[in-house]
Amino acid sequence: MEQNLQEALENFDAATGDIAALRRLMAFSRRFVQGLRVQQLPSHLDLQLLFNAMEHSPASLAVSYGQRCVGMDYDRAAFGASLADCRCLARGLALTETLVVLELSNNGLDDDKLRMLASGLADNISVTHLNLSHNRISDRGVRALAKLLDKNSVLSLLDLADNHLHADSGRALARTLGHSRALVSLNLRLNRLGDEGCAALCDALARAQVPAAARPAAAGSSAGGNSSSTSGSQQPQQQQQMAPLERLNISSNGAGAGLLPSLCSMLRSNRTLAELDVSSNAFSEHVAQELLSAVSSSALLGLDVRGCALGATAEAAISEEVLGRLAKTERKRLLGA
Repeated sequence: MEQNLQEALENFDAATGDIAALRRLMAFSRRFVQGLRVQQLPSHLDLQLLFNAMEHSPASLAVSYGQRCVGMDYDRAAFGASLADCRCLARGLALTETLVVLELSNNGLDDDKLRMLASGLADNISVTHLNLSHNRISDRGVRALAKLLDKNSVLSLLDLADNHLHADSGRALARTLGHSRALVSLNLRLNRLGDEGCAALCDALARAQVPAAARPAAAGSSAGGNSSSTSGSQQPQQQQQMAPLERLNISSNGAGAGLLPSLCSMLRSNRTLAELDVSSNAFSEHVAQELLSAVSSSALLGLDVRGCALGATAEAAISEEVLGRLAKTERKRLLGA
């Protein structure tokens, strides 16, 4: 049923197709369709129709606005989502309560289109996985998206790989890490965050782990018993502010040795991050020992430092350290310790 509906959507002709028949097919299929992967949508059909007709499905939707097998009839204008497509999809996202996974990879999305989608996501309470990779999103679009990642957001996986993100995007996303209660995976691979953008993320993850009692007292607070009671009252609040991020990918972002202080600080203090990918950034062999020392103090169970010019010996030592920790963790899990 999923393949049948997928083919109907992919081959629908807006000029000659029977929209009423397509609605009937959607309504009949709603009990059987859990996921849809539409690989072309030349009709640019209003996807609000899909959410209206199918009510409690689908749970997963991947859409590519384009055409397959065009041959010599290739037309660049026929590929990618238009602003009108994003407006229709935003209206549908505001209505659906069952869509969990939304993939809009490689659709030519820019800042204006993302801001339109964000207006629909603002009223959505179901989408937890959002894939916006391989688009043309830059800092302005990310700032609009970051506003959604507050304490009420349910978004747990965000993929922004291969876009046009710079340092401002890194800073905007870093600010959300102190507020989001759901985000556990963030993929920023193949962007242009540089030292500043990557460092902002690392600093945010490091700060989120500092207990409130260890922070400097506010101006005017008294010492002694009052100070202790204040620290005690702040501690539960600080525990709620700890960033839940477990996976972070900042590979191929043009970062260099300037990132190292923030990276090492984060590795030593953060206890929630389990997987980190910093591969294909421009470190050097001079910082290898400092990085290895920080990794030894970390809680990481996965770390990729390939292509960072650390040297084969340092890469092997870092990998051995992380793999040893992973083996111990798995052994404890199996033994029920």
